[in-house]
Amino acid sequence: MYQTKTFSSEIKGVDVQNRLIEGYFSVFDFEDSDGDIITRGAFAKTIRENGPEGKNRIMHLLQHNPTKPLGKPVELMEDGYGLKFMTKITETSYGMDTLKLYEDDVLKEHSIGF
Repeated sequence: MYQTKTFSSEIKGVDVQNRLIEGYFSVFDFEDSDGDIITRGAFAKTIRENGPEGKNRIMHLLQHNPTKPLGKPVELMEDGYGLKFMTKITETSYGMDTLKLYEDDVLKEHSIGF
């Protein structure tokens, strides 16, 4: 069963010209609305096995919709703050619309699927 969790996250950078988004998909030690807390190390195995340096299977999706992939993270790592990412957004109509939403600070939260 596929579930989603929304956590405190943040956007660090939006480069519309190069179609790059940088930020955090999840922040560590933050209690979500369901009372769950993600701790450091929670993503390590998945990143190692399926991230950009592994099988490269992790996708950045638009609203968790597997038919609307925005791209794959070119960087994905845990640091002391959370799950850090950088994604190059694909040149699709919804990808370009999404970039504009990031640029205008409309999209500023993320959630993870597990």
